[in-house]
Amino acid sequence: MRYFCTVPKGVEGLAARELRRLGASVRHVTSGRVFFTADDEFIYVGNSMLRTVNRIFIELTCSDFRTLRDIKEIASSLSYVEFLRSDSSFAVRAERIGVHDFTSVDVAREVGAGIIESYKGETGVRLEVNLRKPDVEVHAFVVNNEIVIGVNTTGVSLHKRRYRVYDHPAALKTTLAAALLELLDYRGGSFLDPMCGGGTIVIEAAHRVMSAPIAMFRQDYAYRKLKLYDRNLEREIITDLISKMELPIDTRIYCIDISPKHLVGAQLNTASANTDWITTLIRGDSTLTKTYSRVDADIRYAAVNPPYGIRFHNPKKLPMFYREFLSAFFRRFPGAKLALITAATKALESVANAIGVRVEESINVMHGGLRAKMYVLRV
Repeated sequence: MRYFCTVPKGVEGLAARELRRLGASVRHVTSGRVFFTADDEFIYVGNSMLRTVNRIFIELTCSDFRTLRDIKEIASSLSYVEFLRSDSSFAVRAERIGVHDFTSVDVAREVGAGIIESYKGETGVRLEVNLRKPDVEVHAFVVNNEIVIGVNTTGVSLHKRRYRVYDHPAALKTTLAAALLELLDYRGGSFLDPMCGGGTIVIEAAHRVMSAPIAMFRQDYAYRKLKLYDRNLEREIITDLISKMELPIDTRIYCIDISPKHLVGAQLNTASANTDWITTLIRGDSTLTKTYSRVDADIRYAAVNPPYGIRFHNPKKLPMFYREFLSAFFRRFPGAKLALITAATKALESVANAIGVRVEESINVMHGGLRAKMYVLRV
């Protein structure tokens, strides 16, 4: 079956790597989307195991067009009987990039009309449209003169893991936390987040190395409303995934934060995510070497979402903060790999260069509406 998934911009390559590990065949990558082929069971496997992905779609077409009328003709030429029951309601969600003489609303209207025409032609039934709470969502992505139409199998974005009970005011999206870990290639061993906030990165690290299915925490998958949904097969696959969960024997995870309030929040989140039993929470200032005395000296991997910009009380002092943090961290853990995300790229790169920390790898991403970078740093 042909699929595509939406991902945070900049994370496409990491998502493709994750897809290949799950047995998918990646066909091509575009901004914010990865197109791939996998078996029918991937609807259940992918929605349970992909950590850097927002949504997974069954691809119905990827076609060139010239006019709005072409879009309707493309939509009406497709078959929807495999996905929609006769009593299903549906809605079309449209996104558009490029210069056109029509709007996203126009695209949604024409694709919707094409779906109704096609389904009625095959079954004699006129489908119900429900824009507020449809059973099935069909998405239409228009980029310049290309339209991609797909059926949403995920529902609400997979970054909504459903384990978070405490919301840190500057929480990192789970998909970006997972991308940091993918960039780091973390597969087990001692791990540290020195500014853990609400604990998102350490939870994602634990779930990654245990191969914990997202389906353990969320049940609201859109594929359950599709005609092709097989409840018994889903249960069999998820039960099998859970049975294969295993924590590498040398894994120890540490979570440091200077704020007592956020550490309490991290404790609540790790308990909700069932990772509190392998996570040690420590209150301390990550810019001070003495803080790390309570952490095993053999930390091999670390990831962090440090403050920057409006998250930092005085942006002019940001370079000094980064200098103190990186110096303290690598003084204590000279053999570690540190993954880091920041929009203060000039400050980070200048400080790293000045103190002999090298950038092993970096990628551009969007973080909270800001252009940012993910780095892997080493000494």
